Amino acid sequence: MGLLSPSRVLWLAMFVAGAPACAADWELALDLRAVSSDGRESFLDNGQGKLRFDEDHQGIQLGRLRAAWNQPLGEVFSAHVEASTWDDDDKNPIDLTEAFLEYRPYPRGGLRTRVRLGAFYPPMSLESRALGWETPYTITPSAIGSWIGEEIRTIGVEGQSTG
Repeated sequence: MGLLSPSRVLWLAMFVAGAPACAADWELALDLRAVSSDGRESFLDNGQGKLRFDEDHQGIQLGRLRAAWNQPLGEVFSAHVEASTWDDDDKNPIDLTEAFLEYRPYPRGGLRTRVRLGAFYPPMSLESRALGWETPYTITPSAIGSWIGEEIRTIGVEGQSTG
């Protein structure tokens, strides 16, 4: 899902420039894969093969490069931006996967509340609970987990309250 348009980048840059000076949290995750395949031409190259990599993609390949930035905006607000790239020669070399503002007020009466506004992964998977819609249990998620992470992206408001 390519959400990286020039107007969105400009809006985000203006927003970040006006944010109070608080310590930002950066995260960088690199997934490299050793590939040896003699399969048919990959479906990613418009072939009939079922695999991501084919005989033209041997050796070390980029599985995913993910960068995330969290910026506190005072005591109860924060901004989160996350981008990823895969070695798939896609039309979008870098995809903005999440960009949202979060409001976490102080707990009240034993309840913790969180409200998100923007584009983010839906909070609906027990499998993909690590950052960046990754699964901590296997090297690749299930088919339904992959589909939800790729195709279902919440753009709007999400609220959560736990006690």
